[in-house]
Amino acid sequence: MCDRTQGQELVVTAQVPWNERPVEIARCGDCSSIVLSAVEPPSTYSVEAWEVYIEQLAGVDSIANTLAK
Repeated sequence: MCDRTQGQELVVTAQVPWNERPVEIARCGDCSSIVLSAVEPPSTYSVEAWEVYIEQLAGVDSIANTLAK
């Protein structure tokens, strides 16, 4: 969400059926968003998938608090 690419905190590594290599799941140290190391192109996700990401994973509270400041 904030474009940070370095210094993210690794949460877990998981094997997923859609990728041969394990996916690393991390949390951004700046905005608290969940970051995946291997994702599909944005055009492959449904509107519902984007809504779930925004509502549950994107760190919207942290982003809103930053914008409110």
